[in-house]
Amino acid sequence: MNHLDTLYTDEILSEYHSMTTLSLKNGLIVQLLGSGEVCQIHDTELSSEGKDDLSEANRLITRDGVVIRQLHNRDSEVLYPDGEVAHFSKQNMEWIVINNRGKRRSFKDNIN
Repeated sequence: MNHLDTLYTDEILSEYHSMTTLSLKNGLIVQLLGSGEVCQIHDTELSSEGKDDLSEANRLITRDGVVIRQLHNRDSEVLYPDGEVAHFSKQNMEWIVINNRGKRRSFKDNIN
């Protein structure tokens, strides 16, 4: 299960939502979801076999402009429109948040 599985549960997908899927010549697959979100994945990234753990597996762009990148090692990176960046380490179960002024905060087990 990955981040997109938690966002798009079977219940949501079974409801009637307009969705368009575009496959571009360069291998990029773009899904335009009825909720206003855009999902991007490259056809070469569908399998994590032989991939660098730090390479991007997919990305989701929310209607608010937030970009969520999921890496092959299941880490995530969240890019906010105001310049704030958050990194989640699956191995350490730790969030690192850097605001747009450079202040760094670390959260592990929901403790700041």
